[in-house]
Amino acid sequence: MRILNKRLFNMLFLILLIGAVSSCGNDENNENEGQGSETIPVQKGESNTISLQDQLLLETNICNDFILDSTNRDLSCIMDTHFIALQKDSSLSNGFILMTKYLNNEIQTLRTYIFQRMEDDSLVMINDFDAILVSSDTISSGYCDILIRFVEPFKEDKFYYNCWFTYSFEESKYVYRDCHSINRESKNGNYLDVYISETASTEYQIQTNREVFELLSDYELIH
Repeated sequence: MRILNKRLFNMLFLILLIGAVSSCGNDENNENEGQGSETIPVQKGESNTISLQDQLLLETNICNDFILDSTNRDLSCIMDTHFIALQKDSSLSNGFILMTKYLNNEIQTLRTYIFQRMEDDSLVMINDFDAILVSSDTISSGYCDILIRFVEPFKEDKFYYNCWFTYSFEESKYVYRDCHSINRESKNGNYLDVYISETASTEYQIQTNREVFELLSDYELIH
């Protein structure tokens, strides 16, 4: 697992919470409105109930390595979260995209997970990205396409890969669509666009899409 440096880590989470707007589905703020029936009566501090978002986090058991048969469930590892409903006009309970900053073995970790509610009512993780959710876009299927930002650190420079993923009904998960852009961060903190799909030739787009997918797979940044 690749960890961003602390300054960039905190800055990106705050900035991308603004950028990762819920054009695809209800966001966590809208979900709280009119969802009173979806809270559960358990103790959490001084409150009688916990939010739907916390209920879903407990269901995933993220703080205990997603071990679903464990009875030891808590939210002590969670630092920040952002939820987006998986489908337009659907409840978070039916499925959601989760960008979260949390402690994994005492290490600050920033990842994006996608969960979907199955016919047997189980909540299943269908995607795990070692990356940041940047944006989403609604398409006719009702599922949003999502733009995910991956980082590949080198000794001198860091490369950032901004890639679109789309929901596959055949595979019942999100699959790689294409590489939108590639940015390079130099050692002194300057950024440079090294690839932008809109200005690339069709041949170069095909080549780049293939090479980026192979890189993400080799580094195990997509699951």
